[in-house]
Amino acid sequence: MAEFTKEMALKLKAGGSDGISAFLAVAKIARDEGGTKALTEWVSVAFSALPKKDRDIAVAMLVDLYFEHDETRLS
Repeated sequence: MAEFTKEMALKLKAGGSDGISAFLAVAKIARDEGGTKALTEWVSVAFSALPKKDRDIAVAMLVDLYFEHDETRLS
């Protein structure tokens, strides 16, 4: 998994679209390189570094994607 650097921590804490994009980009790398375990480790460390409003946005995106997937599966 990618190392959690000070630069990454600052980017996440700054939030906004750059912070969310960085969170998701490293999440993808973690999943691709280490599977669910690495993804879980990344999320457990990095999610709390995002500002609350950006954590809320990330969760809303996840819920929206879940519903979209569920609707596709049921159609």
